[in-house]
Amino acid sequence: MEHIIKLVHHSANREHGFPSGSLAAVRNCIENKASYIEVDICPTVDGRWALLHNPTLEGQVTGKGRVDAHTAAELAGMKLITNGQPTAEPVSFLSDLLILMETTPYPLELQLDLKAHSPLPLPLLEGLVQACEPLLGRIRISSVADWVLRRLARIEPQLALGFDPLAYLDVGNGQERKSPPRRVGAYGYHDEHPLAETVWGTPAEYLATRAEILYDQAPAGAVWYIRAYMLDQALRNGFDWITFLHNRDAEVDAWTLDNTRSLDTALIPQLAQANVDRITSNTAPAIAALLQESCCVQL
Repeated sequence: MEHIIKLVHHSANREHGFPSGSLAAVRNCIENKASYIEVDICPTVDGRWALLHNPTLEGQVTGKGRVDAHTAAELAGMKLITNGQPTAEPVSFLSDLLILMETTPYPLELQLDLKAHSPLPLPLLEGLVQACEPLLGRIRISSVADWVLRRLARIEPQLALGFDPLAYLDVGNGQERKSPPRRVGAYGYHDEHPLAETVWGTPAEYLATRAEILYDQAPAGAVWYIRAYMLDQALRNGFDWITFLHNRDAEVDAWTLDNTRSLDTALIPQLAQANVDRITSNTAPAIAALLQESCCVQL
Protein backbone atom coordinates (compact mmCIF):
# COMPACT_ATOMS: atom_id res chain seq x y z
CA MET A 1 0.00 0.00 0.00
CA GLU A 2 1.56 3.30 -1.05
CA HIS A 3 2.01 6.03 1.51
CA ILE A 4 0.23 9.31 0.75
CA ILE A 5 1.62 12.55 2.16
CA LYS A 6 -0.82 15.43 2.45
CA LEU A 7 0.74 18.82 1.79
CA VAL A 8 -0.76 21.68 3.79
CA HIS A 9 -0.49 25.18 2.35
CA HIS A 10 0.69 27.10 5.39
CA SER A 11 -0.92 30.51 5.95
CA ALA A 12 -2.63 30.18 2.59
CA ASN A 13 0.55 29.49 0.60
CA ARG A 14 2.94 32.44 0.44
CA GLU A 15 4.34 31.52 -2.98
CA HIS A 16 1.72 33.63 -4.73
CA GLY A 17 2.74 36.97 -3.18
CA PHE A 18 -0.51 37.74 -1.36
CA PRO A 19 -0.28 38.55 2.37
CA SER A 20 -0.56 35.58 4.71
CA GLY A 21 -4.09 35.22 6.06
CA SER A 22 -5.72 37.36 3.39
CA LEU A 23 -8.79 36.22 1.50
CA ALA A 24 -6.88 36.87 -1.73
CA ALA A 25 -4.30 34.30 -0.62
CA VAL A 26 -6.96 31.72 0.16
CA ARG A 27 -8.71 32.33 -3.16
CA ASN A 28 -5.42 31.77 -4.98
CA CYS A 29 -4.92 28.44 -3.23
CA ILE A 30 -8.47 27.37 -4.11
CA GLU A 31 -7.93 28.36 -7.73
CA ASN A 32 -4.86 26.09 -7.70
CA LYS A 33 -6.87 23.22 -6.20
CA ALA A 34 -5.16 23.08 -2.79
CA SER A 35 -6.76 20.31 -0.72
CA TYR A 36 -5.44 21.48 2.65
CA ILE A 37 -5.07 25.09 3.77
CA GLU A 38 -3.93 26.40 7.17
CA VAL A 39 -4.98 29.82 8.43
CA ASP A 40 -4.34 31.42 11.84
CA ILE A 41 -7.17 32.89 13.91
CA CYS A 42 -7.15 35.29 16.87
CA PRO A 43 -10.21 36.54 18.82
CA THR A 44 -11.35 40.16 18.81
CA VAL A 45 -12.72 41.97 21.84
CA ASP A 46 -16.28 41.63 20.51
CA GLY A 47 -16.17 37.87 19.92
CA ARG A 48 -15.19 37.70 16.25
CA TRP A 49 -12.14 35.85 14.86
CA ALA A 50 -9.53 37.71 12.80
CA LEU A 51 -7.21 35.86 10.41
CA LEU A 52 -4.09 36.98 12.25
CA HIS A 53 -1.13 35.18 13.83
CA ASN A 54 0.50 37.40 16.46
CA PRO A 55 -1.08 38.71 19.68
CA THR A 56 -0.11 42.29 18.82
CA LEU A 57 -0.81 44.27 15.66
CA GLU A 58 2.60 45.86 15.19
CA GLY A 59 4.39 44.36 12.22
CA GLN A 60 1.45 42.40 10.84
CA VAL A 61 -1.14 45.14 10.22
CA THR A 62 -1.32 48.94 10.11
CA GLY A 63 -2.36 49.28 13.74
CA LYS A 64 -1.10 49.17 17.30
CA GLY A 65 -1.90 47.24 20.44
CA ARG A 66 -3.27 43.78 21.09
CA VAL A 67 -5.58 42.07 18.62
CA ASP A 68 -7.99 41.07 21.40
CA ALA A 69 -8.28 44.70 22.54
CA HIS A 70 -9.84 45.78 19.21
CA THR A 71 -13.28 45.28 17.74
CA ALA A 72 -13.75 43.62 14.38
CA ALA A 73 -14.85 46.96 12.93
CA GLU A 74 -11.61 48.58 14.05
CA LEU A 75 -9.48 45.79 12.61
CA ALA A 76 -11.41 45.82 9.33
CA GLY A 77 -10.11 49.33 8.71
CA MET A 78 -6.49 48.18 8.89
CA LYS A 79 -4.29 46.76 6.13
CA LEU A 80 -2.06 43.70 6.24
CA ILE A 81 1.70 44.21 6.16
CA THR A 82 4.15 42.15 4.10
CA ASN A 83 7.94 42.57 4.26
CA GLY A 84 7.45 45.64 6.45
CA GLN A 85 5.21 47.41 3.93
CA PRO A 86 1.42 47.96 4.03
CA THR A 87 -0.53 46.16 1.32
CA ALA A 88 -3.94 46.80 -0.23
CA GLU A 89 -5.36 43.74 1.58
CA PRO A 90 -7.55 44.42 4.63
CA VAL A 91 -7.70 42.29 7.77
CA SER A 92 -10.09 39.41 7.09
CA PHE A 93 -12.28 37.39 9.43
CA LEU A 94 -13.36 33.81 9.91
CA SER A 95 -16.91 34.65 8.84
CA ASP A 96 -15.60 35.81 5.44
CA LEU A 97 -13.43 32.70 5.12
CA LEU A 98 -16.33 30.34 5.89
CA ILE A 99 -18.48 31.99 3.21
CA LEU A 100 -15.64 31.41 0.75
CA MET A 101 -15.37 27.78 1.88
CA GLU A 102 -19.08 27.20 1.30
CA THR A 103 -18.66 28.08 -2.38
CA THR A 104 -15.52 26.00 -2.94
CA PRO A 105 -16.37 23.58 -5.77
CA TYR A 106 -14.33 20.64 -4.42
CA PRO A 107 -13.53 18.98 -1.05
CA LEU A 108 -11.14 21.16 0.94
CA GLU A 109 -9.95 20.79 4.52
CA LEU A 110 -9.44 24.07 6.33
CA GLN A 111 -7.10 24.00 9.32
CA LEU A 112 -7.80 26.86 11.72
CA ASP A 113 -4.77 27.33 13.96
CA LEU A 114 -6.21 28.92 17.08
CA LYS A 115 -3.78 31.25 18.83
CA ALA A 116 -4.32 31.11 22.58
CA HIS A 117 -2.56 34.38 23.38
CA SER A 118 -5.05 35.08 26.19
CA PRO A 119 -7.75 33.21 28.14
CA LEU A 120 -10.53 31.98 25.86
CA PRO A 121 -13.83 31.92 27.80
CA LEU A 122 -16.43 29.23 27.13
CA PRO A 123 -18.95 31.54 25.34
CA LEU A 124 -16.23 32.58 22.87
CA LEU A 125 -15.37 28.96 22.08
CA GLU A 126 -19.04 28.05 21.81
CA GLY A 127 -19.44 30.84 19.27
CA LEU A 128 -16.47 29.49 17.31
CA VAL A 129 -17.96 26.00 17.18
CA GLN A 130 -21.35 27.39 16.19
CA ALA A 131 -19.76 29.32 13.31
CA CYS A 132 -18.01 26.16 12.09
CA GLU A 133 -21.03 23.85 12.41
CA PRO A 134 -22.22 24.19 8.78
CA LEU A 135 -18.80 22.98 7.57
CA LEU A 136 -18.06 20.65 10.45
CA GLY A 137 -16.71 17.82 8.29
CA ARG A 138 -14.24 20.10 6.47
CA ILE A 139 -12.72 22.08 9.35
CA ARG A 140 -9.99 21.12 11.80
CA ILE A 141 -9.07 23.40 14.70
CA SER A 142 -5.49 23.10 15.93
CA SER A 143 -3.68 24.76 18.83
CA VAL A 144 -0.80 24.47 21.28
CA ALA A 145 -3.41 24.95 24.02
CA ASP A 146 -4.46 21.40 24.90
CA TRP A 147 -6.88 22.73 27.52
CA VAL A 148 -8.71 24.70 24.82
CA LEU A 149 -8.84 21.65 22.54
CA ARG A 150 -10.35 19.51 25.30
CA ARG A 151 -12.98 22.17 25.92
CA LEU A 152 -13.79 22.31 22.20
CA ALA A 153 -14.12 18.51 22.18
CA ARG A 154 -16.67 18.73 25.00
CA ILE A 155 -18.64 21.41 23.15
CA GLU A 156 -18.72 19.41 19.89
CA PRO A 157 -17.35 15.83 20.01
CA GLN A 158 -17.47 15.59 16.18
CA LEU A 159 -15.17 18.59 15.67
CA ALA A 160 -11.82 17.58 14.12
CA LEU A 161 -8.87 18.80 16.19
CA GLY A 162 -5.09 19.11 16.01
CA PHE A 163 -2.53 19.41 18.81
CA ASP A 164 0.88 21.08 18.64
CA PRO A 165 3.13 20.21 21.64
CA LEU A 166 5.35 23.25 20.99
CA ALA A 167 4.44 24.92 24.30
CA TYR A 168 5.67 21.89 26.25
CA LEU A 169 8.57 20.38 24.32
CA ASP A 170 10.70 21.74 21.51
CA VAL A 171 14.12 21.30 19.97
CA GLY A 172 16.74 23.17 21.96
CA ASN A 173 18.87 26.07 20.80
CA GLY A 174 21.00 26.43 23.93
CA GLN A 175 19.28 29.62 25.09
CA GLU A 176 16.26 30.49 27.16
CA ARG A 177 13.36 32.08 25.29
CA LYS A 178 10.39 34.30 26.12
CA SER A 179 7.55 31.86 25.42
CA PRO A 180 7.07 28.44 27.07
CA PRO A 181 8.93 26.19 27.39
CA ARG A 182 11.50 28.82 28.34
CA ARG A 183 14.25 26.72 29.92
CA VAL A 184 16.56 24.24 28.23
CA GLY A 185 16.45 20.96 30.13
CA ALA A 186 19.15 18.42 30.92
CA TYR A 187 18.68 16.65 27.58
CA GLY A 188 19.12 19.81 25.52
CA TYR A 189 15.46 20.28 24.66
CA HIS A 190 13.27 23.20 25.65
CA ASP A 191 11.30 21.51 28.41
CA GLU A 192 10.12 22.69 31.83
CA HIS A 193 8.76 19.33 32.97
CA PRO A 194 10.44 17.82 36.09
CA LEU A 195 11.67 14.90 33.95
CA ALA A 196 13.98 17.35 32.18
CA GLU A 197 15.63 18.57 35.39
CA THR A 198 18.38 15.94 35.35
CA VAL A 199 19.68 13.11 33.21
CA TRP A 200 18.09 9.90 34.51
CA GLY A 201 18.19 7.70 31.38
CA THR A 202 18.96 7.74 27.69
CA PRO A 203 17.61 10.54 25.48
CA ALA A 204 15.34 7.99 23.79
CA GLU A 205 13.88 6.93 27.15
CA TYR A 206 13.33 10.55 28.17
CA LEU A 207 11.61 11.40 24.87
CA ALA A 208 9.41 8.31 24.97
CA THR A 209 8.23 9.19 28.48
CA ARG A 210 7.57 12.80 27.54
CA ALA A 211 5.64 11.62 24.47
CA GLU A 212 3.44 9.42 26.67
CA ILE A 213 2.68 12.35 28.98
CA LEU A 214 1.87 14.68 26.09
CA TYR A 215 -0.30 12.04 24.42
CA ASP A 216 -2.45 11.86 27.55
CA GLN A 217 -2.90 15.65 27.45
CA ALA A 218 -4.17 15.81 23.89
CA PRO A 219 -7.79 15.09 22.91
CA ALA A 220 -8.37 11.67 21.36
CA GLY A 221 -8.25 11.53 17.59
CA ALA A 222 -6.28 14.76 17.13
CA VAL A 223 -3.75 15.18 14.34
CA TRP A 224 -0.35 16.03 15.83
CA TYR A 225 1.40 19.10 14.42
CA ILE A 226 5.06 18.78 15.42
CA ARG A 227 7.93 21.03 14.36
CA ALA A 228 9.87 19.14 11.68
CA TYR A 229 13.21 19.91 13.33
CA MET A 230 11.85 18.43 16.59
CA LEU A 231 10.86 15.21 14.82
CA ASP A 232 14.31 15.04 13.23
CA GLN A 233 16.18 15.64 16.49
CA ALA A 234 14.09 13.00 18.26
CA LEU A 235 14.95 10.48 15.52
CA ARG A 236 18.61 11.35 15.92
CA ASN A 237 18.26 10.65 19.66
CA GLY A 238 16.73 7.24 18.99
CA PHE A 239 13.04 8.04 19.43
CA ASP A 240 10.61 7.71 16.51
CA TRP A 241 7.74 10.01 17.48
CA ILE A 242 5.95 9.34 14.19
CA THR A 243 5.76 5.58 14.80
CA PHE A 244 4.82 6.21 18.44
CA LEU A 245 1.76 8.19 17.32
CA HIS A 246 0.92 5.85 14.44
CA ASN A 247 0.75 3.00 16.96
CA ARG A 248 -1.95 5.06 18.69
CA ASP A 249 -3.85 5.72 15.45
CA ALA A 250 -2.80 9.38 15.28
CA GLU A 251 -1.62 11.24 12.18
CA VAL A 252 1.50 13.43 12.27
CA ASP A 253 2.09 16.73 10.47
CA ALA A 254 5.65 18.07 10.20
CA TRP A 255 5.81 21.87 10.08
CA THR A 256 7.04 24.05 8.40
CA LEU A 257 9.27 22.88 5.54
CA ASP A 258 10.11 24.97 2.47
CA ASN A 259 12.30 24.35 -0.56
CA THR A 260 13.95 27.75 0.03
CA ARG A 261 16.04 26.29 2.89
CA SER A 262 18.70 23.67 2.15
CA LEU A 263 18.18 22.09 5.57
CA ASP A 264 14.51 21.55 4.73
CA THR A 265 15.13 19.99 1.33
CA ALA A 266 17.43 17.45 2.98
CA LEU A 267 14.93 16.73 5.77
CA ILE A 268 11.83 16.30 3.58
CA PRO A 269 12.75 12.88 2.08
CA GLN A 270 13.90 11.68 5.51
CA LEU A 271 10.53 12.45 7.08
CA ALA A 272 8.77 10.96 4.07
CA GLN A 273 10.73 7.76 4.63
CA ALA A 274 9.71 7.89 8.30
CA ASN A 275 6.07 7.87 7.06
CA VAL A 276 5.00 11.32 8.22
CA ASP A 277 1.36 11.85 7.18
CA ARG A 278 1.36 15.58 6.43
CA ILE A 279 3.87 18.31 5.69
CA THR A 280 2.99 21.95 6.22
CA SER A 281 4.77 24.23 3.78
CA ASN A 282 4.84 27.77 2.45
CA THR A 283 6.00 26.31 -0.88
CA ALA A 284 3.77 23.27 -1.24
CA PRO A 285 3.99 22.82 -5.07
CA ALA A 286 7.79 22.82 -4.92
CA ILE A 287 7.76 20.34 -2.02
CA ALA A 288 5.41 18.11 -4.00
CA ALA A 289 7.92 18.04 -6.86
CA LEU A 290 10.64 16.94 -4.44
CA LEU A 291 8.48 14.10 -3.14
CA GLN A 292 7.07 12.80 -6.41
CA GLU A 293 9.80 10.20 -6.88
CA SER A 294 9.64 8.74 -3.37
CA CYS A 295 5.93 8.69 -2.52
CA CYS A 296 2.43 9.66 -3.48
CA VAL A 297 1.60 13.29 -2.67
CA GLN A 298 -1.76 14.94 -2.16
CA LEU A 299 -1.71 18.75 -2.32
